[in-house]
Amino acid sequence: MSYALNAAEVRDIFDYRDGALYWRIQPSKGTRAGTLAGAVQRRRPCDRGREQHVIQYKRVRYTRGQLTWAWHYGVWPDRVLGRRNDDVLDDRIENLRVADVSAPRGAKNVPHFL
Repeated sequence: MSYALNAAEVRDIFDYRDGALYWRIQPSKGTRAGTLAGAVQRRRPCDRGREQHVIQYKRVRYTRGQLTWAWHYGVWPDRVLGRRNDDVLDDRIENLRVADVSAPRGAKNVPHFL
């Protein structure tokens, strides 16, 4: 994935508190600094229960998990992020993990068959 933001810029644009990101700047006329960044959206209209928190900045959409990872570690995640508690809206840094997309959550050490 290509990112318009440099990972180091994330700390200049957002504040992190309790698993949420807040604007440090005024990103648009209708959004004030200090307000909660982004909104919850479904990945696709047919995906009920499959929401994610999305933040748009300079016409590029990011997930809150990606931005939280970059805010803490100073680099973008190189793989898909998962959640330790399987709650996709829980973006606390202690809940984020690099996901193993080859096996479903909870299926560790299970052989893969064709």
